Amino acid sequence: MFKQTAMAVAITVTVAGCAGGPFDGIFQTRPSDHVEDKPESGRVNALMRIADATAAAGDMASAIQMYRNAHKADPLNAEVTERLGEALLRIGEFDEAVAVFDKAVRGGNSPGAHIGKAKALIALNQPQAALSHLEAALKLEESGRVYNAIGVAYDLLGDHGAAQAYYRTGLDISAGDLNLQNNLGLSLSVSGHHDEAIRVLRKSAASPRAQPRNRLNLALAYGMAGETAAAAETARMDLDEASVRQNLAFYATLRALNDSRQTIRAIGAHNGAVRMRPAVRSQSRVPNAQN
Repeated sequence: MFKQTAMAVAITVTVAGCAGGPFDGIFQTRPSDHVEDKPESGRVNALMRIADATAAAGDMASAIQMYRNAHKADPLNAEVTERLGEALLRIGEFDEAVAVFDKAVRGGNSPGAHIGKAKALIALNQPQAALSHLEAALKLEESGRVYNAIGVAYDLLGDHGAAQAYYRTGLDISAGDLNLQNNLGLSLSVSGHHDEAIRVLRKSAASPRAQPRNRLNLALAYGMAGETAAAAETARMDLDEASVRQNLAFYATLRALNDSRQTIRAIGAHNGAVRMRPAVRSQSRVPNAQN
């Protein structure tokens, strides 16, 4: 067995070293998330290529220094600025990320700059402030990632109906997007729509692209619905028995909460080291809902 730092229920925002929050995808950096390449000096291009490779290898401290050097060499380059901001998000330096993305926002109409600043504000528990930047981003780019982030902001504000509408619109654009599916399912779960939440999360957990957090999101939905046996069976696909028992106790705690925003905060705060079995397992084996 080995230790992996993650939320014990594995509902992560994929920010290394961050206490995190309950929703998927808003902090993920994908190649498609960046603005298109622009002509730059050879030195800046070289720094960016090395920084990207270093970040991909997990050495964020070295990568951030290279991004800083590239930004110093070309401070008006929006892509460089946004890449630095994304790297700061990944290590949990949210206040600095806000400042970096703010420069990018002032420098032009890049949707990535608005989305990046919104991500940082959401991490700082300022979802209302994040919405203004996400609305600006939506005017520039109608995409699944923008609808996903808007949905997260509304969920954190307690407006789950609005959040679910945005997730569904995002899925109309990006059908099969696991981040959108997971966040829709989680929103349905915390707002008491347990049957539909389980249906949505079973679909994402059965995907060939599913990861442990997808299956563990389903386990949480079973737990929130009081289906303890199904929750345990699903969690055992990725957790050792001690972690399964810990999660079952946590699900019981969540069921006792009366406020959905408290539930979301509790999920976000439930961050710790979990033991995960390294054995390869079938990703399509998802238990049936139990009555």
